[in-house]
Amino acid sequence: MSNTSSKLFHGKFIRIMAANTLSAFSFYMISTLLSTFLTERGIRLSIAGIIIGLFSITALLIRPICGILSDSCNKILLIRIAAIIMTAGLFGYTLTSSVPLLIFFRIIHGVGFAVCSTAMVALAADYIPDSRMGEGIGYMGLGQVISSAIAPGIGIAIADHVGILATFFAAGIMSACVFVFMFLLPLKDCTVKKEKSKITFSNMISAEVLPFTIIAGIFSFMNGMIATYLVQFAAAINISKVSLYFTVCAVFLFIARPIAGKLMDKKGLDIVVIPGIVLACISAVLLGKAGTLSLILMSGVIRSLGQGAAQPSLQAACINKVGKAKSGIAVSTFLLGGDIGQGISPMIGGYLAERYNYEFLFYFCAVLMFGAFLYYLTVRNREKGEKAIAIE
Repeated sequence: MSNTSSKLFHGKFIRIMAANTLSAFSFYMISTLLSTFLTERGIRLSIAGIIIGLFSITALLIRPICGILSDSCNKILLIRIAAIIMTAGLFGYTLTSSVPLLIFFRIIHGVGFAVCSTAMVALAADYIPDSRMGEGIGYMGLGQVISSAIAPGIGIAIADHVGILATFFAAGIMSACVFVFMFLLPLKDCTVKKEKSKITFSNMISAEVLPFTIIAGIFSFMNGMIATYLVQFAAAINISKVSLYFTVCAVFLFIARPIAGKLMDKKGLDIVVIPGIVLACISAVLLGKAGTLSLILMSGVIRSLGQGAAQPSLQAACINKVGKAKSGIAVSTFLLGGDIGQGISPMIGGYLAERYNYEFLFYFCAVLMFGAFLYYLTVRNREKGEKAIAIE
């Protein structure tokens, strides 16, 4: 299915956005409670940490296969199956205190979420007009922004007033609703390749989009560093109410993403990515120098404007580069960079914080962002040179 109309907001695209939001909401609702939930069931904290970490490891390992599945299978059917798997994992947590079973449910939850998040963006790309891809991908990401901002608080509120099991049931119901929204989309909307896709490196990782994936991965690395160590950094310099940082970031990400998408579609990729990387670099330096809450919040505003402009635009550019027929591989490759960046940053950050201090972590991120800036300019100049040669 390919959208030849210039209209972006229509019933089917809105259903996909709703399903994407519900999927993200179900994830973030339990993310802050899972450690408490497991330890309350008599599981040692070290074992609980392993169980929690299995989600990211599973997503990382399964992500390359998700791209092949998205491009070779019916995406709507694939998301329906993934939603069922996610729902089984979420409800499964509540049924047992057995460590092996909890590991099993955590793994299948990770598999379902990885498949769903990859196929969902690839499916959305089918319904987004080519001329509005940046804007469409920007809007698709708003569900995750909203969910990350308010779902943890709602999950904790439900746990406090009704009980922690109720939060997991609510998350499971939301995941089941993803299936319902996908059921409202006709299977015939998705065309399926007749030839079978072989599991090869080139079918799992799109080399064409790796440069943009690396840059997006550096953004995710910075995200992981801040999410993991900002609270400790603030405590070390006696700053309270630092949780406001994440609320401020969510608000400005919400503002930046659709605007940046429109700019990209009209003016090109450079107009949003170059300022976006520069702003992220400045925000990291400012955060390292911050001695007050206002400076920390200012760094959050600057980072969110930069990331909100650059990251979704890079994802849209990945899809544009390979075409909608290979959007699944493009999305999975792009998300793989984020998985790696988000995953390794806490480990590297822990080592650097012990060896130096928390401020050094953010300066290190600034150096990486500056490297991303130089790398992006190099990649774009090379692409322009190749186009000029091709024209000649």
